[in-house]
Amino acid sequence: MKLSGEKAVFFEPLAKNRDSTPIEWIPQDGHEDDESFFQRVTSSQHECGYTYRRQGRSRLGRRLPEGTKPPNVERVRIWEARGIPPTWTTGSLSKWLEANKWTEVDFISQPTKLRGCLFRAKPAENAMCFAYESSQGDSIGISQYFHSAKTDSHPRSRKIS
Repeated sequence: MKLSGEKAVFFEPLAKNRDSTPIEWIPQDGHEDDESFFQRVTSSQHECGYTYRRQGRSRLGRRLPEGTKPPNVERVRIWEARGIPPTWTTGSLSKWLEANKWTEVDFISQPTKLRGCLFRAKPAENAMCFAYESSQGDSIGISQYFHSAKTDSHPRSRKIS
């Protein structure tokens, strides 16, 4: 077990035999290849070891000492916005979200009859749903989207409705 994480080889006890130590999952940068990612994560000495999981951008993690909590890392999540004024474009919605302290806004798809506009972003607060009132008096609801989302390829200036 002391060799776990060396040369990108990981050994883990079976889940039923493993203690449940907290893990700080580290995201891979978009421009970073797998080898550079591994080098960055393991470049500093970490006494509790490293761990690996098979899916997602955050495949490598540092095990934390027993009793500590992982840092509260804000993640970019997929959100669904409903009640957007019909005259707004994705650019209008983006500016409005940024004015309400949302960051890293990236649109995924146009609204349909069954769902609202989908986008990726980091919210200003840690919650699963938000309710706002626009300057025109429209009620806009934003909730975390848990289903798989297909990406539309459309320019940011296109109308939402």
